[in-house]
Amino acid sequence: LTRQIAKSFQNFDLRTAGCGLFSHHGNPKVCWWGIEESKPLGELFQRLSAIYEAHGFALEKRDYQPHVTLVRFDHPPKLGADCLRNIENKWPLTGREFSARKLTLFKGPVTPLGYEILSEYSFEK
Repeated sequence: LTRQIAKSFQNFDLRTAGCGLFSHHGNPKVCWWGIEESKPLGELFQRLSAIYEAHGFALEKRDYQPHVTLVRFDHPPKLGADCLRNIENKWPLTGREFSARKLTLFKGPVTPLGYEILSEYSFEK
């Protein structure tokens, strides 16, 4: 089913929207690169969510926040208030465009190096 959904999409452009942190109990766990909302990405998310939920998968309860994970912290660093501003100044992340050409399903994090790729499906419409 995932392959069929991916094949029903064509490549689409995405645009970055700065960076941020996901925290747990006030400790940073993930530094991420935000992705602006887009109609194709939202539709892909909705269609996949509906299929997976219908097949008994538990969906994420937190709000959907499209992003690319830059760094995962096993041991949360002591980050000053200027951390994100310093990242943005060194690597400007807002407004960069790139093309989504495939859907990659990950499992993770499973190793110190990050996520395991479960499968990849090219957009083919």
